[in-house]
Amino acid sequence: MFEKIIITLILVLAAVLVFSGCTTADRIEDAVESKADAVEDMIESKFDPIEDAVESRVDAVEDALLGNPTHAAPTGEAVTPTSVPAQDPIIPAEPTPVTNPAQESIDKVADILGGILKEQASGVTVPDSVVDSGVSSSLEQPVFITPEEAKRIALDHAGVSAEDAVFDRTERDYDNGIYHYEVEFRVGLIEYEYDIHAETGEILSFEKDR
Repeated sequence: MFEKIIITLILVLAAVLVFSGCTTADRIEDAVESKADAVEDMIESKFDPIEDAVESRVDAVEDALLGNPTHAAPTGEAVTPTSVPAQDPIIPAEPTPVTNPAQESIDKVADILGGILKEQASGVTVPDSVVDSGVSSSLEQPVFITPEEAKRIALDHAGVSAEDAVFDRTERDYDNGIYHYEVEFRVGLIEYEYDIHAETGEILSFEKDR
């Protein structure tokens, strides 16, 4: 009997706790919904004037771009079309050529270069300083004496016959703006070294070692 009473009390207490928990949850949910509704109403009240002003600005801009009147005619009132005076047909003007300063500068430079090239094609002159230095122009190739002629000039100057000479070197070179032959030969124990101008045959220098 005592056990039944305890079980009954436990069941009643559990029922009270469940009912109390549901009531508390419902109250919390109602309070949250009430606060949310209040916040939403406040936001709408703040932003409705701004939205109306933006829509009004957008409508005014569209009317200005499309050429429509700002205020439409009231409903029920007939809009009387205004007569448009006849206008003379507009003849489109010829398009004005667009000038490009950069292109004009390029054309001027091209004309100047073309004139210079024409003058150069008519006759090319070589400065005297270039001719005096022994450097020939690209339009006129220098004329060289042959290696055999360079040998003969050296032998004649040394007073030696070709049969007695043993040549070690005969080579054309270019130094200080001058083409020249370096000729080296031996006669017995005597060595000869000659530096001969490759175009004129002039003996530039020579040495004789015993």
